[in-house]
Amino acid sequence: MPSGDEVVTFRVIIDRPAHRRGPGGRVRVDTIDCLIWSAPQRRRILTWEDGVLVEVVGSLQRRFWKTGAGGSLSRTEVCASRVRRVT
Repeated sequence: MPSGDEVVTFRVIIDRPAHRRGPGGRVRVDTIDCLIWSAPQRRRILTWEDGVLVEVVGSLQRRFWKTGAGGSLSRTEVCASRVRRVT
């Protein structure tokens, strides 16, 4: 970040049960974008491989911004305060 702060972003992917899939059963997963600021937590996350089962604790936030074309976009993400690998 311009301030010198560092952040790690990661995506949690959750299998969606068959009874909650979208039309025609095409949507099989939900994805949740997460970010974390804590240095020890950032270092830990960067060692994990894809497919690791994790627990994320934090607050849900929605950010809004303007696009170059004059439109607006938003993103919902979890600002994580704690993450841990679940074995």
